[in-house]
Amino acid sequence: MRAKDEGRTEGRAEGEGRDRGEAQGPGERRDRGKGPSPGERRDRGKGQSPGEGQGRGESEAQGRTQGRSLTEQARRAQIVAAAIEVIARDGASHASFKVIAQEAGLSSTGLISYHFASKQELVEEVGQEILTVFGEFVLARTEGIEEPAAVLRGFVEANVEFLRTHRRHASTLVRIKQELAPAALARSDQAQLAEVLRQGQQSGVMRDFDPHLVAVYVLSIRDGLIRQLDLEPDLDLTAAAEEFRTLVDLATRKA
Repeated sequence: MRAKDEGRTEGRAEGEGRDRGEAQGPGERRDRGKGPSPGERRDRGKGQSPGEGQGRGESEAQGRTQGRSLTEQARRAQIVAAAIEVIARDGASHASFKVIAQEAGLSSTGLISYHFASKQELVEEVGQEILTVFGEFVLARTEGIEEPAAVLRGFVEANVEFLRTHRRHASTLVRIKQELAPAALARSDQAQLAEVLRQGQQSGVMRDFDPHLVAVYVLSIRDGLIRQLDLEPDLDLTAAAEEFRTLVDLATRKA
């Protein structure tokens, strides 16, 4: 039960100074809803298309947020932002509550464990935040596009632009997927893109192929670009976007 005065409660948490987030392993997850994936859009009568951070998962997240005070929301946002920086820099496996607290300028890990019962819960919140930001970013660049091939092109271009403007977010998401391997996160990403590809086939503009496998390939290229940015910070993203778009077009269009 939360205390009415969060400042007093956080003070007790600081005194405890216990890092309760390190005990629970990556496999021990709460079922907190899948949340919006990068590929999720409103159902406008033609199925879901990539980009929109809307739906049942987002509503559940909003419900949880509404039950928290502004102070609590601000503290959680501070912790999540610090976790994004740490994971992008050091990797998910090295993102202990101690390191995240230092990054956030907090005096104790207890201030984190008050808001997040485990490291896994915090990582899930980080993933949810990144997917929400990414979904809104892609939606803003694909809203109103109905033709599946155009949606796919817009999705590819928005992905690369997101790398340009939100590099830390993108790097953190890939590191979480690689190091902690949350299957639900990868499957949701793949399923949304596969649905767009399936719609393209039904409309007659895309060739016959396995939508799931091609979705895996496309997302693997995207994730590979993110990893390459870590190795090559000056990577030409304009050229990368053009090549990415061409590869996807050649892989999916009818001859």
